[in-house]
Amino acid sequence: MTDPETNTGSRIIPEYRHFILVEGKDEVNLLEALKRELPSRYRRFGTIEAGGKDQFRVRLRALLADERRDGISAIGVMRDADRNAESAFESVKNGISGIDLMPPEKHGRYSDGVPRIGIFIAPDGESEGSIESLCRLSVENDGASLCAKDYIDCLGKRGLTRWSDNNRAMEDKAFMHAFLASLKDPLTRAGEAALQGIWNFDDEAFVRLVEFVKDLFGQKVDA
Repeated sequence: MTDPETNTGSRIIPEYRHFILVEGKDEVNLLEALKRELPSRYRRFGTIEAGGKDQFRVRLRALLADERRDGISAIGVMRDADRNAESAFESVKNGISGIDLMPPEKHGRYSDGVPRIGIFIAPDGESEGSIESLCRLSVENDGASLCAKDYIDCLGKRGLTRWSDNNRAMEDKAFMHAFLASLKDPLTRAGEAALQGIWNFDDEAFVRLVEFVKDLFGQKVDA
């Protein structure tokens, strides 16, 4: 089921008071799957696909330019750390400041502005990586995970990896494809796997993301 929001070009007409803005379709699907696991009071948020990390400011402008801006309570922004979590956070923070919004000072937190603005850098605000890194951590004890890791290691030893050395985000994306090949009906994307119930959102790997989603509604969480 898709969110009840209308996207017409750069104009977004929201039906919710709370939103999470994400890089692409994979993150949309992941959050849609997560919604199903949360208590009902935390499910009333819209997920908006930015179309890439460079489009966050454009999509925020479109959302806040709508005549219903005054009805928006909070917006979370979620992006991958890629090679540097601190740089990713600062990039999002600067983009938010550039359109007269109050960004938070820390990863996983929301500001006290109107609307409240939060930033989540996957996987944990500190490490390199992506949402695929989160998913990988949640299945570390699965037998297929060990086989997928052996495959990635084998590629590395033979010099057959096409991504740059020590790029955790790219390695985890490659791992994801290998792991999902073990399924009865193999999938290719982390978000698709989430919709099929492959990831365990109760796993410790997802704790910070779950807290971030809950705090979208004003729930205070510990540091």
